Amino acid sequence: MTEPSDSRQSDPFEGGAIGRIKGTVTSLHLEIRKALQPHGLLTSDARALRLCMAGPTRPSTIAQGLDISPAAVTQLLDRLEERRLILRTPDPEDRRATVVSLTPQGVRLYRTAVGEIQKLLSEIDRELGPDGMAVVQRGAEELDRALAQWRRRPARSREA
Repeated sequence: MTEPSDSRQSDPFEGGAIGRIKGTVTSLHLEIRKALQPHGLLTSDARALRLCMAGPTRPSTIAQGLDISPAAVTQLLDRLEERRLILRTPDPEDRRATVVSLTPQGVRLYRTAVGEIQKLLSEIDRELGPDGMAVVQRGAEELDRALAQWRRRPARSREA
């Protein structure tokens, strides 16, 4: 029989400022997923379409941008191609490779979905107001700075 964990030890996923931020980001992500759902898009689909908005993009670039495996990007692209949102063609610079381009339908759907997300974010922005947004911006900048500083430290000194 295992002993229950020491309840005095804090759970890094609960409480405190970082736990609160994590919860808020999770809630925001869920709202974005809800905004994409009527369009039949997952967040990874929308992010892949965004990466292709600049022009033909290699699947490896999409995989890297989404931090997913080559197999996962193939499945994602298969899904988008089946819906006729993308087109895979030989790379004109390297016939062994392929590039992914958005179809006109893909561009329209992406723009519509992004419009829904922009409405959501605008409503949140209005709720916060200029002062609230300034506080959120400052907090995000401070958290980014602290995290970047932590990453620069040698791994052994992170344990302290």
